[in-house]
Amino acid sequence: MDFDDDNEVELEGVVQNLDAMAQTFTINGFNVDYQLATGDDDFDLDDLSNGMTVEVEGYLQGATLMAREIDDEDDLFDDNDDVEISGDIYDYDSTARTFRINGVLVQIDGDTDFDDISAGSLQDGVFVKVEGDYRNGVLLADEIEGREGDAELDGQIEQIDLSNELLVVSGVRVQLTANTLIDDDDDDDDRRNRVDDINAFNVGDYVEVEGRQRADYLEAFTIEREDGDDDDDFELEARVDALGSNSVTFMNLEILQGNFSLSGVRVGDEVEAEYRKTTGGQYELVENLDD
Repeated sequence: MDFDDDNEVELEGVVQNLDAMAQTFTINGFNVDYQLATGDDDFDLDDLSNGMTVEVEGYLQGATLMAREIDDEDDLFDDNDDVEISGDIYDYDSTARTFRINGVLVQIDGDTDFDDISAGSLQDGVFVKVEGDYRNGVLLADEIEGREGDAELDGQIEQIDLSNELLVVSGVRVQLTANTLIDDDDDDDDRRNRVDDINAFNVGDYVEVEGRQRADYLEAFTIEREDGDDDDDFELEARVDALGSNSVTFMNLEILQGNFSLSGVRVGDEVEAEYRKTTGGQYELVENLDD
């Protein structure tokens, strides 16, 4: 994503989740509203379709890119490019040994290596990183790595919803799944099962969570219980979802800037935030954001 002055944005990527009635789609995880947009050159917006590569010019309104102009583009990559992409698998075909990530068709073959995931674990919705060569519109996978997260959180459990396997950790909703790895450093019993581990969580526990940043929650890949912190500060490494006049938001967690500056911070930036909970129940930065 490229930024110009006054929050102007240029973004290139693959159209997903197209809603022609609402005139919205997503691109690289960003919501795009094209109700007021025009097509560049001879491009007709009625020809928009999922999987199409486009360039969008517009401005940010909250966490939404308001498109002014959209142009269709050639493939994201050139032939014989070495490519590394991450995302959720969709359109998985076990017979053809193909799937898509962010609109890119990925081909598996006998030479594909697997790291922290097996070929049998591939399915729609699984988050992976793929490295390989791009040829004739297809990414030939040299290596597929599983469960690499894009967000980390060190904080304290504030709420527990066992029935939905949901935690609130320092203001962030953390969703556990059947694939979440739970590590309890305080327990030496290797015979504990996953249900025991989930039931062992208590409000007030300090945990470290690594996972995938979603629109309004953190999908936990790993969660590890830790010793309590002396300073009561929390740490979050994540992508900025929205900026207010005096706050920054990640996954619906609003953190007040307090005495610190948000100058130069943009929506979409990956930053590290150290923050605390005030006596009034709000969250505020304890130092400037670190990118």
